[in-house]
Amino acid sequence: MSSFYSRLQLLLYGLLFLVTPFIISSESVDITLAPRLLFLAAILVFLSLVGLGDGSGGSFYSARPSHQGYLFVAIIGYLAIVCLSCLASFNIGESLYESGKRILPFVLLLLLIQSLKREPTKLPGLLSLTVTIAALAVGLVGIAQLYSLAFLDLPGNVIPYATMANRNLFASFLVLSLPFALITARSELRIKRGLGVVTTAVIIFTIVVSQTRAVWVALAIAGLSALVLAIATRSSRSVAISGKQSAGKSGGKKIIILSVLVVAAVIALSNSTQEWKLTDRMKSIVSREDGSISDRLDIWSRSFGMVADHPMIGVGPGQWRVQIAGYGVEGTRSESGVTHFQRPHNDFLWVLCESGSLALLFYLTIFAFAGWKGWQKLKRPSGLDQYWRILFCLFGLIAYLAVSFFSYPQERITHQMLLMALMALLVADLSGSDHTKREKRIGSATVTYAVLALFSMIVLIMALSRFGSEKEMQQIYRWRDLDRWSEMIAATERAESFITVMDPTAAPLSWYRGVGQFSLGDKEGAFRSFLRAYEINPNHLHVLNNLGTSYQLKGDHREAEMYYRKALAISPRFEDAVLNLSAVLYNSGRFQEAHELICRIESRHSDTRYELFLEKIQTALSQ
Repeated sequence: MSSFYSRLQLLLYGLLFLVTPFIISSESVDITLAPRLLFLAAILVFLSLVGLGDGSGGSFYSARPSHQGYLFVAIIGYLAIVCLSCLASFNIGESLYESGKRILPFVLLLLLIQSLKREPTKLPGLLSLTVTIAALAVGLVGIAQLYSLAFLDLPGNVIPYATMANRNLFASFLVLSLPFALITARSELRIKRGLGVVTTAVIIFTIVVSQTRAVWVALAIAGLSALVLAIATRSSRSVAISGKQSAGKSGGKKIIILSVLVVAAVIALSNSTQEWKLTDRMKSIVSREDGSISDRLDIWSRSFGMVADHPMIGVGPGQWRVQIAGYGVEGTRSESGVTHFQRPHNDFLWVLCESGSLALLFYLTIFAFAGWKGWQKLKRPSGLDQYWRILFCLFGLIAYLAVSFFSYPQERITHQMLLMALMALLVADLSGSDHTKREKRIGSATVTYAVLALFSMIVLIMALSRFGSEKEMQQIYRWRDLDRWSEMIAATERAESFITVMDPTAAPLSWYRGVGQFSLGDKEGAFRSFLRAYEINPNHLHVLNNLGTSYQLKGDHREAEMYYRKALAISPRFEDAVLNLSAVLYNSGRFQEAHELICRIESRHSDTRYELFLEKIQTALSQ
């Protein structure tokens, strides 16, 4: 690679890993997802074009069949099935967008593997340094929020969240950054070693005080696994030590001492503070009575019902949030129709539900191959620095798998970037040698770079469209709260596109349009909008209820009753549907049925119609 293209490539990677964690936009509904996807897609377009323009790429993969070729097959298999599963989707445009989000990180992985082969010395150090700097900054922002010092105006939920908008995502980002901080702590340069040690201490401190149980579990599992690997390969480590000790060895001791002091200080602090108790939080990890754990287990159970109904190619990317309500929401936070589950908080179950069993097999194979390559290098390291780098990367890979079991890093751009960097460092050949004859295989790399550039451009265009739609969604919410229905309808028309027919809560945009039309007296227009919304999401409680009301106003009581009952099959105590169906039953003279139904909400009614309906039904029964 020429020096110009080499410097440009390093600059692009540095920008990607240093800047992405700080990209947020309050104009989009999800303040991090669409903006970061845009930035990632743009950088990948440039990186692909750099590889294409350099013209000296040769082959992307080693000719040896045991090398990256197997990984390539697993990646292609997984992505092909993800795309195929779009055919099972209610909303193919939404699924294509979701597929693009899932495929794009693997474009980064392929580019990183090739780039590491061509820049085996500079790029690993650059990745570690930029991630370390970003993690330190994110961690300090979180600490400042936690102690109400600064950054409290950043949008998000449950402090500390820094620039991740969510406390769990904040902590999981830090634990995935930890391997890079540890690698930096073993640098030959004193300033880098100091930066790595400080960042490691900040990460551990912040993870502990953030009270994110999933990340605590991930940290414990990954730490114990790394310890076992280190013990199992101690002979390899001894062989790797040749006379001169690594300059970073003392950094490792400092990290251990500092980490122990940090944890001890946090435990002492937590036990002396009334606001939170570390020991109580730890006990709640295994408590079925904890609300979030109970909800998660219930959702997992319902998700397996979805798997049983769609075992081969799933329900389609992005469609779990549409289908899950069809398996019932009684006893969960969603039964009132206010909260909507968007994901199962388990990436493996998410893949299984949306893309089927074969997709999950390929997905797990990708991790298995990366882990196997890391294990092979750990047993036969080329030196002590490589040994520790591989061990830290394996730690990160295991931590990611553990976090994936309780959270959703698959959806988050920064988390996917860190995962791909870890995998690339485990898999890539850093010997600097090219095992292929460049002049015979140069076309292969050229075509591959062109395909990657084209795909990244397609995702970039979709991300731009999605970002624009989410900006309009914010306007929809604003006009709805102000009862400005005409403006809300206009914003809905601008927001809707082929790849965007729902908001992140799975509420169809046509439903918002129908609500506006109904409020303006356009009952027929509202009816058509609600029918369209039902096609998009047939399990949305408010869509079913509003469609039932539209049929009731048209005088079609049988259809009205059917849609109200569909809503109640999902949530038996959904108040709007209970009251509306009670009215239908009352008007048809089925007073006993109406009374039994309305009594479902007797102890927790909030609708002003309740007392009136109940009185009329009881009066009719007494006559």
